[in-house]
Amino acid sequence: MGDGPVIVVSDTHFGFEPESKKRFENLLNWLTTSERKVLTSKGEERTLEAPLKIILLGDVLEYWTPRDADASLALREASKASNRCSRLHLRLSMSQGTTIT
Repeated sequence: MGDGPVIVVSDTHFGFEPESKKRFENLLNWLTTSERKVLTSKGEERTLEAPLKIILLGDVLEYWTPRDADASLALREASKASNRCSRLHLRLSMSQGTTIT
């Protein structure tokens, strides 16, 4: 048996704006409902299978310009997201982003 369905999310920027955390929470709520309907590129409606793993790609944490100048906020928000994934029995992986200097 393979790893099962995977959802890939990028640029969450936890710690930057309250909406980034809320959008991720909304995604998790949607993924845990029985109605995960999406439209294909051909306009056909499909129901997504519940994922077993979420991969967070680059720019997960916002350290450079955190909200309220609180660099630890990014870690706190990401930790809450990680805990929520754990409670939902979703494996969570993160990939490092790039830094432009």
